Amino acid sequence: GTTHAFSWTQAGGMVNLGTLGGTGSQANAVNASGQIIGYSFLADGTTHAFSWTQARGMVNLGTLGGIGSQANAVNASGQIVGYSYTTDGAYHAFSWTQAGGMVDLGTLGGYSSQAIAVNDSGQIVGWAFTADGTTHAFSWTQAGGMVNLGSLGGTYSGANAVNASGQIVGGASAADGASRAVLWQAPQSTN
Repeated sequence: GTTHAFSWTQAGGMVNLGTLGGTGSQANAVNASGQIIGYSFLADGTTHAFSWTQARGMVNLGTLGGIGSQANAVNASGQIVGYSYTTDGAYHAFSWTQAGGMVDLGTLGGYSSQAIAVNDSGQIVGWAFTADGTTHAFSWTQAGGMVNLGSLGGTYSGANAVNASGQIVGGASAADGASRAVLWQAPQSTN
């Protein structure tokens, strides 16, 4: 009755990736080199983000000090993004690298945030609460930090994917309350 993360290839079929000592796990994404990420239950019933490779097996990525974490995406260099609970019970978007470990990306002034996707340049997108309690899409880079992408005049927006050119897609509410698909992109320079 439990579920385990798996990897499937034409040559090897379905391979059970196991757990971090608990009853179940789930794989959420895989990069071109076969690195798989997701979350797994621990023996105490909490969930932690994991990274799995053929060489190292399932590795616990830890948390930002709170009770749990989940990995949502991984890029070609092995940078992993997701969310983790903090010591005050909020959950924050994170970026994880082998060299730097788990880094808290913060929020847009509100309580919580979640990273959904990352491109190969390390640009991260997702959503975060603002100080007034609404959720807005964000883009995060090492150079610029977390940037609020706004909305379409409504109360929320969220980013779901980012490509190599930095184009971001997601959804947002308009002033009339309807939801719309959205494309965010940097303005083109004119010479």
